Amino acid sequence: MFGRLGWATIWWGIISWTPSYLDEALGFDLAALGWGTFLVYGAGVVGQLVAGFWSDRWRSSSPRHNVVMRTILAVSGVGTAVAIFLIPPVTDGAVALALLSAAVFFINFGGLYWSIPALLAPKEQVGTVGGVMNVASSGGGAIAPIAMGFAIGAAGGAYGGAFTFLGVCAIVYLVGSLIIDFERPLARRKAAA
Repeated sequence: MFGRLGWATIWWGIISWTPSYLDEALGFDLAALGWGTFLVYGAGVVGQLVAGFWSDRWRSSSPRHNVVMRTILAVSGVGTAVAIFLIPPVTDGAVALALLSAAVFFINFGGLYWSIPALLAPKEQVGTVGGVMNVASSGGGAIAPIAMGFAIGAAGGAYGGAFTFLGVCAIVYLVGSLIIDFERPLARRKAAA
């Protein structure tokens, strides 16, 4: 749950504030803003596909699902955190786009969270587990724009604090992901009476 909350806070924070950041902090015009946003989210599409293929391929040859999933999610969390923590001092638009693209590429490995209900929940509880997971996602979606807006406003329009907040969320995502036991079901099926 904490991993998903950290993931969602980063995702919604970046979705909410990337266009404003590119415009206000880096001076992108509308055309550059459109292409820049396209590149950032295009990197996310690639990240989701890479994580999915990587997970399927590795899991098919390894009985150690904890190693597979934790490694992929650790790469995701560390890659996201590093990219985000490097953004605040950047003043060059191309470098900022590269870092934002790297952050979104890595954070979208977290799409693997949607495999958790099918992997760990009993068949009759997959919907409930998915719903609880989505509560964390909605919570992150509610928290991120407000927290980032507050940080930006408190800094007089500077985005450094907002990105630092997202970097901390990347650490929450990383730690929350590493404590999941991918080899232990969330609940046992009830014995037939």
